[in-house]
Amino acid sequence: MVLIVQLLTKIQTKEQYKALMKAIVEFNLEDADDVRNHLSCIKAPHMAAMLWEIRNNLYKRCMNEAELSHGSVADVEEGVDIVFDKINDLFSRYNIDPEELTT
Repeated sequence: MVLIVQLLTKIQTKEQYKALMKAIVEFNLEDADDVRNHLSCIKAPHMAAMLWEIRNNLYKRCMNEAELSHGSVADVEEGVDIVFDKINDLFSRYNIDPEELTT
């Protein structure tokens, strides 16, 4: 323990701290709960990318499609804004920042 404390007192930057971090996670893949947890871990980067896509690109695509199919976007834009306000509320409620997860 003393060695760890001495080492931690010498860390000057976030990069040095990250270089020291290491984790080993074990799963019993014969247990249904562990299988679900394992899938959550290995799918996390994909979920993060999807959340980033929803927040950053889906709005633009919805608005472009609305313009092409309806001509007038005022009503459609209001509806899309309402939906994305709700999506952003969910991001806030669950304390999820796609930018943080994908960078």
